[in-house]
Amino acid sequence: MKTPLAAALAAVVASPACGEVIISEIFYNLNGSENGVVEWVEITNTGSSEVDLSGWIYGDDQDGAYSDPFSAGTALAAGASAVITGQDPSTFQSIWGPDIQVINFLVEGANTGISLANGASATNETPAIFDASNTLVDAANYENGTGGWPSGNGQSIYLLPNRFTPSANDVGANWGTSTAGLDGAYAALIVNPDIDNASTMDVASPGFAAIVPEPTTVLLAAVALAGAAARRV
Repeated sequence: MKTPLAAALAAVVASPACGEVIISEIFYNLNGSENGVVEWVEITNTGSSEVDLSGWIYGDDQDGAYSDPFSAGTALAAGASAVITGQDPSTFQSIWGPDIQVINFLVEGANTGISLANGASATNETPAIFDASNTLVDAANYENGTGGWPSGNGQSIYLLPNRFTPSANDVGANWGTSTAGLDGAYAALIVNPDIDNASTMDVASPGFAAIVPEPTTVLLAAVALAGAAARRV
């Protein structure tokens, strides 16, 4: 069993390779309109070499709920992102797209599952990943619309460009709410046209991390700065 998050942070230091894998997106509050959509967390390898994820563990560290170790041979390429979910990979890909790397976690034994609260606070919900030696690699103690964190209702929350470090993703102001067309976000594919409504599709960017701002984002920011400068003259 893992040590509590605070003790783990004080007692261990992740290896350089492991420390380059961070939590970059969290989808905890679904619209519920899609048939079969489930919660998930995205991780991104910000380093320059592949990281072996064999034996790694995912969990909610504040709830003390952890997955079984990831399967042998699981790896994350340099600069790549993957989704950790309890859903079958083929089902997940049918909803979000076929090219997404999916790490399917299992929970057996005493644990009853890993669930992320819709109304998370500073004292509730901390998605975390541990390497094969039980070393804490990264954690994100997200809140729902408080403490500077964005809220996500049918939209994931994601780490903003130029914020991809283990320390930056601890700060709510470095996260945003997914908006279709921005930083790779898009609406989930319609699974059941008889039930689903395109106007209520969940929005996220699973498997894609906008580590640096997109050109359009940079241009809009430049225009805004120019306008602000003009107003000061």
